[in-house]
Formats: sequence, C-alpha cells, structure tokens
Amino acid sequence: MLGVGMNDKWAGVEWESGTGEFDREATIESREPRKDRVPPNPPPKKVGKVDAKTISLIAVSDLIDCGSWKTAAVMRFYIDSANRLNGNCWPSEETVARKLGLRNTKVVSRANRWWRRYGYEVGDEVMPFLRLARRGRRRPDGTKESNAYHVGWLPLIAVVADQHWNPKLRAEALAILHTSVTHKAVNE
Repeated sequence: MLGVGMNDKWAGVEWESGTGEFDREATIESREPRKDRVPPNPPPKKVGKVDAKTISLIAVSDLIDCGSWKTAAVMRFYIDSANRLNGNCWPSEETVARKLGLRNTKVVSRANRWWRRYGYEVGDEVMPFLRLARRGRRRPDGTKESNAYHVGWLPLIAVVADQHWNPKLRAEALAILHTSVTHKAVNE
C-alpha cells in the first residue's frame, strides 16, 4: 500500500541528468499547461450597455442556424467559458459534454467542426466563428491537455450588427465592431 502512494507522489517529477537532483523548473514546465503560450483573444471592449459576450450569445441563440440545439449549446458554453481578460477557453470535450448533459464527446467534436468550418464576413475577410488556438499535447504521463479555443468575437458580433431585429442592439453591435476593427487596423 505504501509503495502505491510513493509512486504517485513522484510521478511526473523531472530530475537533472548527471547529478540526480530535483529540477524544479523542468517539473513545473511539464506539469503546467501551456495556457500562457496561447496568443490572447479577448472579447472586444464594451462600448454601450451590452458587452461583446452577451452580443455573441445572442448571435448564437437567435440568429445562427447551426442545425442542432446541441451545436448551439457547445458554442454558448465556449462563450461563457472564455476568459474576459485574454479570451482563452480551455475546456476538454469531456467537460463540455458533462456540463451540457450530453451522452458522449462525439457531439462536441461535431459541434467544434461546424463552428470552425463556418464564419461570417467582417470587412473584406471571412472569419470563422471558432478557431483552434492550440492543440493539446500529450503529457509525459500519457494524459492529454485540453485544446485551446478562440471564440470568433468579431464574426458573431457582425451577425448581430447585420441581422438582428432590434435596432438598438444592432447599433450596439455595430459600435463594438467599428471600435474593434478600427483598433485592429491601427495595431497592424
């Protein structure tokens, strides 16, 4: 019994070659996910009364026909899970399926493919609704990291700006879109 606990305690620990000393930095690097290596994709700043996450949720719920409530629920989950500061979203397919009450991860995989395949025109460029920012890697212990996703904030907001029936919401979406596209053009 004691041997089992001992093996678990030292699993994934990195040792310096030659000296056999504990290598703290290498151990931390191997254990921590690569979340800091994903480029930021924060939601656009709020211009009026409604923020970008809410407008994106409205686009998914009301305007985009993705063919299945499950596909829409997966995207709504990603929008809700996205970090407000850097926009990164790291849920595993298993987590998404469990939180949404889906029977298996194939539904989530299919939804991911749909959202990555389709997009909307912003300016002169068609941008996808979802991008794979970083593919999860295999850890030394054989487990897999979650993929990192970036929600396509601008195409979702553009859908609301072009198609929503409420003129006030369309104006809010257009203001966020205008500010974001102008800011993006200045930084390039």
